Amino acid sequence: MKWTEFINKRISDEPASLLDPAVYSDEEIREDLLDLDMRKQQTRSKVEQEARHYEAKLDEAAAAPEWMTEQILEDAAAIEDNKENLQDEWREHADYQRLVKSVQSFRRRTNAKERGLNITEMIEGEEHEFIRTELRESLLGHMRSKDQVNELLELFTNSRDVDRSKSSGNSRNIEKHRKRMEQRQKDSDGTETAGKSGEKQAAD
Repeated sequence: MKWTEFINKRISDEPASLLDPAVYSDEEIREDLLDLDMRKQQTRSKVEQEARHYEAKLDEAAAAPEWMTEQILEDAAAIEDNKENLQDEWREHADYQRLVKSVQSFRRRTNAKERGLNITEMIEGEEHEFIRTELRESLLGHMRSKDQVNELLELFTNSRDVDRSKSSGNSRNIEKHRKRMEQRQKDSDGTETAGKSGEKQAAD
């Protein structure tokens, strides 16, 4: 997803207008921060659920007859695909939350609401460097990487977005899941052996 897809749901003007309290209000910021936090929590819960589901599938594959193992591992791969998609969704919510916090920080740094600043005009006018500097500092305080900071600076000052979409993963590699299944078997066998040894020593 691009930054503009998030921004265009909130404003119909230039991306830089997101910085303007008259266009994107402080109340909307507070609502978005709460909403994004809730979405993160819900998505994290789904990720954890899929992780448990995936491990259960590996255990099922380990206990199944050989002729059934391949299909069960295919199911495990599909579960991991979904888990990775959910993790991407969580990161997306977190990035948007960082963006909103950066906007909030920028307004505090520039006292934008009280001064009635027209951010779009300032970006296009002589105060371009002032806005860019304050915006960079605000983004650096919240965003996950310098790449994100540069992407958003480009978007806000030149209205150019950068596609951050990822290529699909490789969780359909069944051998990867087979090795994990075998490792879980070994770990389980080792735990059982240690338990029986401890019981024998206690009996002696």
